[in-house]
Amino acid sequence: MDTEGDTRAYVVCAEPRSGSNLLCEALQKSGAAGNPDEYLDLTCLHRRLSHVGLRTLAARPGNLTSADWLEYWRVLVRDTSTAGLFGLKVHRHQYELARRGNMPGLWETLSSLATGVRAVILTRDDKVQQAVSTHIAAQTGRYFYCPGSPPAERISLSVAYWHGLDVPGPALVDGQPVFDFNEIDRIIARIQADELAWRTEVEQLGIPYVGVTYEALTSRRDSTIARVCRFLRVPIPKPFKPSFQRQSIHINDEFAERYRRERHERHPSH
Repeated sequence: MDTEGDTRAYVVCAEPRSGSNLLCEALQKSGAAGNPDEYLDLTCLHRRLSHVGLRTLAARPGNLTSADWLEYWRVLVRDTSTAGLFGLKVHRHQYELARRGNMPGLWETLSSLATGVRAVILTRDDKVQQAVSTHIAAQTGRYFYCPGSPPAERISLSVAYWHGLDVPGPALVDGQPVFDFNEIDRIIARIQADELAWRTEVEQLGIPYVGVTYEALTSRRDSTIARVCRFLRVPIPKPFKPSFQRQSIHINDEFAERYRRERHERHPSH
């Protein structure tokens, strides 16, 4: 177990459907990169705060009020670091919602608890497929699947959730997701804005970072993971079979093709 001041830190800055589960599993399996989990995820943050005795009486699931955010970070750094390295994964909407709950600055806090803070920025070149995958997952509530384990399911949400609004997504029809051009369009715009925000922020703060694409992770997995490990200065894990399976099915391609066709019909010049 590491102590404050002896620990380095990194943040995996991700967007939905960008390959973050695959990358973070690899980093965890290195044995020297901590356990980069989504420590600001609303679905488990209430439980985490309760576990460490920091949930206020007014707090409810989805309410980010905390008695002491700094102490929460101290507990995380102390209990999840390995070989002197603490890691976490953060989606931009989690980060923004946490700030609304009076969480102190992420980078400033990490810099006060650890040294040599770095960032890994995950992106996906095919924004249409990324948005379609997000759109489908948001309706089904299934964001990842591990064979042999029950599917992790969450409530259906619309992209308005990313703005802090508790807006449900459309209901499934005969168990199948529903295509919504406008929703996919909004997701693409939000992902692009979030990626720009991450990159602008780390560059302005002078935080060293490495960029990784979903396409590189899936087509050149071992060499891409090795590049990230070298950047973080941790051992490169042995080749392994990921526990997470890709969820993309034929409907993803159908939705993506339909979106591209309708976008062209609405905006021929694009």
